Amino acid sequence: MRLTYKVLISVFIAFLFFNCKTTNNLYRGIEEIRINYSDTVSSFIYPIYRKPNNNTVIIVIGGSGYSSVLGSKICGFSTGYSTAGLLNLGLSNEYDLLILEKPNLKPFENGDGKINLLQIYTVEDLSTIYAKIIDYFIFNSNYDNIILFGHSEGGRLVPAIYNKTFTKDELDKLIISGSGAISQEEQLRLLIEHGVIEGISIEKFDQKISEIYNNPNSLDLFWWNHPYIRWASFLKYEYLSDLEKINIPILIVHGTNDKSVPVESIRVVFDEHRSKNNITYYEMEGGHGVVFNNLEKVEEWIVIE
Repeated sequence: MRLTYKVLISVFIAFLFFNCKTTNNLYRGIEEIRINYSDTVSSFIYPIYRKPNNNTVIIVIGGSGYSSVLGSKICGFSTGYSTAGLLNLGLSNEYDLLILEKPNLKPFENGDGKINLLQIYTVEDLSTIYAKIIDYFIFNSNYDNIILFGHSEGGRLVPAIYNKTFTKDELDKLIISGSGAISQEEQLRLLIEHGVIEGISIEKFDQKISEIYNNPNSLDLFWWNHPYIRWASFLKYEYLSDLEKINIPILIVHGTNDKSVPVESIRVVFDEHRSKNNITYYEMEGGHGVVFNNLEKVEEWIVIE
């Protein structure tokens, strides 16, 4: 029995060693600033000062879900499997970071089922809130270069966020990673047709979509862990029309074997916008998080552009 306990303790310690970092190490130089967006909505921003006198900051919009963008904590340790954590670990120290928290969430909080988050988890509300938070940061900072980076769902929101900011003239570049340009309805249909999503036919999918559109404001009805209010917004939204209005340099990164967002859903950008010369597209071998294994190429693009 004692041997079993020793083995279990050793396994747990090994897990912490290989999968966790102390908060101070993973997010060294981080600050927590709470901003009251309205009487009912507040949002944290996390500036991370990575080297003295940096003149470039990357503003980060993370992916989907109802947990803190900083990841989670296990026994006082912070996991690094968040967009923020992976960028902080992988980027050179030439760039400060600004991480935008999900509205109405506290640092490291799990917001599953939190109504005051779910009711504003739409394309319209999130992009508006993030845009105003970015305006606040830019008004109160002094960077020469400001880059807006969005991964997955965050990448889908980036064009809408940019177009809603009052300070867009201060934004120099956009980076969109692992995010399809077509609507999520079309995207999910592709994944079903390719056999990536199993257990649902196109007919059942169409029935579910119709049910969602008939209950677009529901916080009580859920499908695949999201309430209908979220689905009704994201299923229809495609960012091509927002992209047309943007003329600053844009980098789009996508994995050839992305199982969450089919690569066809981003190739449409170049079918529709071949005449726009401000877009650079890196299609790389890998999955949904391919950008995090190729951050040196992203940094090369930042410098060149």
